[in-house]
Amino acid sequence: MLKRLLNTIDCINKWVGKIVSLLIIVLVFEVVIGVIARYGFNHPFVWSQETASFINGIYIVLGGGYALLLKSHVNVDVVYRLFPPRGRALVDIFTSSLFFFFVVLVIWQGSDMAWESIAVKEHLATAWHGPVYPFKIFLPIGGTLLLLQGVAKFIRDLEIVKGGTEMAEGGNV
Repeated sequence: MLKRLLNTIDCINKWVGKIVSLLIIVLVFEVVIGVIARYGFNHPFVWSQETASFINGIYIVLGGGYALLLKSHVNVDVVYRLFPPRGRALVDIFTSSLFFFFVVLVIWQGSDMAWESIAVKEHLATAWHGPVYPFKIFLPIGGTLLLLQGVAKFIRDLEIVKGGTEMAEGGNV
């Protein structure tokens, strides 16, 4: 039952990561169009830079859980890789309190920011005056995905420390 739950978390983050990775195509297309408009026709789009920032923000925030699943987050690998799997799991368990503190803070503050933004229908204070509130919703969603993947990693690390064997990650990454 526990393994199934962990595999479900992995699958969710895998699919969100793969879907969100397609945003890079949208981002490149948007930047190219903006550059052509600015330098080719001397007519820059007012909304171009802000749109690129929104897309990049969604890409980063929703990709966090996927990056954790793939073990792509930054490590002090010079020392970390010298440890056996059990030693690495102990280090990860020890440092997980900082991880969970940070992620819960992101979800909590991100939720507050999103609700306030929705309540006032927040817009940018730029010439474009584009809406911000639809994009702020992604912060607590991304934080929750990262938290779920962190819980799955924590449970797997506990299993390694207890039994010395790694509980395989699911989702066929």
